[in-house]
Amino acid sequence: LCMATKTAPNRALKRARFDAQMSRASLAGATKLAPNTLRNIEVGRARPRMDTAARIAQALNKEVGDLFPEVIG
Repeated sequence: LCMATKTAPNRALKRARFDAQMSRASLAGATKLAPNTLRNIEVGRARPRMDTAARIAQALNKEVGDLFPEVIG
């Protein structure tokens, strides 16, 4: 799901979630991820693998690169 690594907070993910008016729990349900996993990604405690990043981006109607440029770059 994720690699446990300290990174910068993912403000793009949090902003996209708020713009979509989704709670962390609702995004977790849509992506089949634990809410705590999403929190760890948002605060920079974990970085998602490509498949996880793709599920999150799809649920938010965003491109993976818009939310996770480090995953594709």
